[in-house]
Amino acid sequence: MPNSALILVYGSDLRLMETRRWVLEKADFEVLTALNFTDVCQILSAENVDLFILCHTLSAKDRDTVLSFAHSARPEMKVLVMDGITSGFRAGINGTVLSAFANPRFLISTVRKMTGPKGSLPTNLNLPRGVITDTATQTS
Repeated sequence: MPNSALILVYGSDLRLMETRRWVLEKADFEVLTALNFTDVCQILSAENVDLFILCHTLSAKDRDTVLSFAHSARPEMKVLVMDGITSGFRAGINGTVLSAFANPRFLISTVRKMTGPKGSLPTNLNLPRGVITDTATQTS
């Protein structure tokens, strides 16, 4: 996928990260995941990451630590922070905060806006039964 944006997703819930990875890969993004700070450091040092997504499963301390490192290591890199609550958290000059409960299309739309025209918005994600498709309802 030479024209796709490279995204790094970091969080502490493997199942949730893999779900986000799947959704973003369906939209033609290249996605890497990390479950620990050491992996984040190695990936950011070795890869030209276009967007860094922090999952809401990280503690505030872990989130702040990794954001500080990311801003120091790659100040131009965009950051998307998935937030589980409305905390007033600010992601910084290159960052955006998005509800962790946003539906997959809104996540893809936000990522596309942040990375430019590198990703395509699929018309059908073929979501499995039971996956939340909007903030108010669930498929059955």
